[in-house]
Amino acid sequence: MRVANHRFATPEDIDGSGLTVGTQQIQILRAILQNTLEQSVLAVGGYLIGSVALPHGWLGVIPVAALLFAAGRILFALGYERGAGGRALGFGLTAYPTFVLLVIVGMILLLRWVGWVVG
Repeated sequence: MRVANHRFATPEDIDGSGLTVGTQQIQILRAILQNTLEQSVLAVGGYLIGSVALPHGWLGVIPVAALLFAAGRILFALGYERGAGGRALGFGLTAYPTFVLLVIVGMILLLRWVGWVVG
């Protein structure tokens, strides 16, 4: 929505990225959008697989990870223009809970598979 609103209000960017180079502001907004898309694919995949594979008592980690994801995305977007240091906390809150969840789910599934093969 921020990209669309910016394009609508900025004559230099209204033609779209396929027809123009774009202003620095639209390049920043597109970078934030691209990173958010990439992180969202990983997170949603992790949440879906986790909701099926995690033991019942561990399901509470999914909404916690989702809340950290949302907070991280806000902080990432707010700090993006300050460089790596400005977006680090937001990226960390977004990515690390997802990565930890994916590793835990992977270990659980591997242990189940080993148990199935051995058993």
